Amino acid sequence: MQAVKSGAYDYISKPFELDDLRLVVKNAFETIQLRLENRSLRRRIEMKVHNAGALLGNSAAMHSVRAMIEKVADTDATVLVRGESGTGKELVARELHDRSSSRSNGAFVAVNCAALRLN
Repeated sequence: MQAVKSGAYDYISKPFELDDLRLVVKNAFETIQLRLENRSLRRRIEMKVHNAGALLGNSAAMHSVRAMIEKVADTDATVLVRGESGTGKELVARELHDRSSSRSNGAFVAVNCAALRLN
């Protein structure tokens, strides 16, 4: 009991059965997985709230960008977002990722291709 009070997940009294050990390990693993998933979901919610409305503007070009995002969001098509540095490619990619039911289940990974060195 002292170990649990000091931060141990659980304990097994001696002598123990192998099934008891398996159950404690299984429960500990599930608890860790749930904590990681919870942390990940909280980060995703935080990012969505932080980036809500990130695509600002009412110009014809912005309406066109939003229309393209809507058009491809529910497809499984691979999308290449191109543009000059600082034009918001990552914001467009993130918006596309968040709106897509099949894509939003996975992690969003931003890659700075200019920073990659190919030898």
